[in-house]
Amino acid sequence: MAAAAGSQHGNADINIGFRPGDNRYLEAHEYSGFESGGSQSLQTIWDFISYRTDVNRSVSERLHAIWICVSISDAIDGGLGEDVKAILGMKKVPVLIVFTKFDVLVSRVQFDIAHGDIQTHEHPGVRAHAMYENLCGSLFNRDPKDAPAVIFSEKRAYRDLIGELTSTTHAIVKADSHNITGGPTSSQVRQRPPITPTLLAWSIAQRVNHDIIIQASIEIGRSRYWRGLGSSQDFTDQALDSCVNVIHKDIVDVWNFNDKERYLLSRDFTARMSHLVGDLARSPAISPDLYLNGTTIPMAQWMNGSYQNEDIRCIMAYIVDLTVILHGLFMSSRSVSATKAQSAMKDYAERGSRGRIHDDIRSFVTEIPSTYQTYQEKDTITEKIIDLIKQNCVLPTSN
Repeated sequence: MAAAAGSQHGNADINIGFRPGDNRYLEAHEYSGFESGGSQSLQTIWDFISYRTDVNRSVSERLHAIWICVSISDAIDGGLGEDVKAILGMKKVPVLIVFTKFDVLVSRVQFDIAHGDIQTHEHPGVRAHAMYENLCGSLFNRDPKDAPAVIFSEKRAYRDLIGELTSTTHAIVKADSHNITGGPTSSQVRQRPPITPTLLAWSIAQRVNHDIIIQASIEIGRSRYWRGLGSSQDFTDQALDSCVNVIHKDIVDVWNFNDKERYLLSRDFTARMSHLVGDLARSPAISPDLYLNGTTIPMAQWMNGSYQNEDIRCIMAYIVDLTVILHGLFMSSRSVSATKAQSAMKDYAERGSRGRIHDDIRSFVTEIPSTYQTYQEKDTITEKIIDLIKQNCVLPTSN
């Protein structure tokens, strides 16, 4: 995922990318100081955009979005500037205007209120946001209207604004990646994947919005293997540990944790997961509490051998349990260690979610194996997995 951001004055080379926060899925390119104007600046940006939007480039090498970062106070005082308008008019890639330093505008409003220059009973933040709304209204009456805008601040007190930045970027990348040109046939529209490679790249790269990650995980599972769980085509007679490893890696990769030790992909973590769902196995023989111990443990017995229809309960539970555990881990930390991962697994098991989910799966899979073909044909298994994930991956309510 490549993103270009025009930002503050400096010496950044737009052609040299960097990976913020050791994020192996996100590559950013920065061009500093374009606000000062000049045809050379615009030519540099245009050359970079043209190079990175070449249709012959792979998804990982292409430019997917541009953030034009402009100080909100400067924009209120002097507008967007001709360079910004020129970039908005390029129409080569989705563009988002990011009005930065919102905290400075709030401080400016506080000063004006304190000195009597503004007569208002509104909170300074509310007043500042109203000024931003007026700014957008006045600017986009004259400038291109199809460029969305958000406010942003690097100050800790405004960290919630990064959520709007992420969600709006997701929306413009989604709209662009689903844009089919050249008059597609109805067959092409029907065959278009629900999540495009570009949108998937962004969904994995961002580490902010858990809803985006969950939806990406669902779309990957739906398109790659969930339908095969109830059929004889994809899994039956294959080694169970191989099937589980594919599922496990796909789910973990989507969450894109800062996992320097790659513990989430380790055999130890997979083994603990196999014990977590062992109560649904055909012949559960190992203590369900074994996975809570701190020592390295072997794979659960149900993982040995080849996949049979009876294993559907364990596979369904493995997908849901792993997704819910990673969601809980994501909400508490973006960096992962063995201790944090094992603690998240223990919390999940002890708060009762595991028992409810497993009971639900046990009730769902009632007749074995006669109804599996019906499940597969109606995609019932896939929909059940999705329903359980959405039910259990929710933000905790505050008291």
